[in-house]
Amino acid sequence: MAVPRQTIINPGPEDPSLLTLQKKHISEHVWQEYPERVLRCRRSSKDHPGLPPPQILQVLKNTGFYGVSRLRYFEFDNALVSALVERWRPETHTFHMTQGECTITLQCTMARSVFRVVGSHTSRGKLRGQRLSMKWLDETFSFANFPLNPTNDDIEHFARAYILKLIGGYLMPDKSSKEVYLMYLPLLADLTAVRTFSWGSAVLAYLFPALAPHESHFVDPQVHIFGDLPPLGYWWTCIDVHYHQRYDTLKKYRLLLDSLKEDQIKWRPYDEDHVSQQILYYCIDNRDIWRANVPFICFHIVEWQCLDRVLRQFGMDQPIPENPVDIDFLHTLILAGKTSVDWFREHQNYIQVWNHWEARVAFVPPYHGTPYSREEYHWTYPI
Repeated sequence: MAVPRQTIINPGPEDPSLLTLQKKHISEHVWQEYPERVLRCRRSSKDHPGLPPPQILQVLKNTGFYGVSRLRYFEFDNALVSALVERWRPETHTFHMTQGECTITLQCTMARSVFRVVGSHTSRGKLRGQRLSMKWLDETFSFANFPLNPTNDDIEHFARAYILKLIGGYLMPDKSSKEVYLMYLPLLADLTAVRTFSWGSAVLAYLFPALAPHESHFVDPQVHIFGDLPPLGYWWTCIDVHYHQRYDTLKKYRLLLDSLKEDQIKWRPYDEDHVSQQILYYCIDNRDIWRANVPFICFHIVEWQCLDRVLRQFGMDQPIPENPVDIDFLHTLILAGKTSVDWFREHQNYIQVWNHWEARVAFVPPYHGTPYSREEYHWTYPI
């Protein structure tokens, strides 16, 4: 008697050599039909730090934080952000979409936060102290407490406090959402040097681990995500989603992302005139760094950007990329008990790579909208 053939669906990846963390990834969670998970974005408060005192505006312009100070609070579509995070792979630091990979680049950070991206890393010296209360910063350096006849020292003190509030409450919040790491304060000591740091790469270094999955996601359907996310949810706020509908909405977004076609993807949104005309001149200096395969460094955090996997975002053809740099051992580093660590010395090898980014810029032929070649398809499909 013939044995009935059993059909087994393999959710992938068929070739596990690249996506080695599949067992811990949220896509495994979805496939096993665990309770749905909708992320909530973490901030220190529901509001932006507010308009800075007029007296410190020039300092913010000189330090490069003026653009961030102008950003206002916007709503996140948590279901959409959750659907996107489900496609984020920490092995490659890219979103895996049906039409290829894409990621959040230095160009995105430049366009969104109007930050300078070329400059020194933000791992100078040792960590001094631990964290500072955001509430104390708000109360001590509020607009009402600004002196009527401020001295230069007063202006600089309030400017540093405001920048710390931007860092701890908006750009790189800690997991408590109530404190800011004091490790950033020495970087603000010389306000004339603040602009020389690559704050854009530091923000991405801080963001990438926040997008990565954790085992707790399998047991806690309501977890938080923190960091500087592009305002993707804001673009979709015209869709009215009530609290009880969010899980159904998450499934709809999954379907929409699964159904994306090539002509529905804007690979180069920042090239459009209405966007490019609003970008400050200092943000586009040395724009070649946007295409450099380099590590992003923020004190103890080192995350490698694999730009050779997302070249269509820069108008270039997408060949089969090399395997990403393996720095998984660095992902276990934490700040607890590390107050005496000199991260400049600890990460010297990666800092040298960052300093010589010009040698790691990708150059390939322009992209003409042609579909995958047979070779590229057979490489992409199994992973």
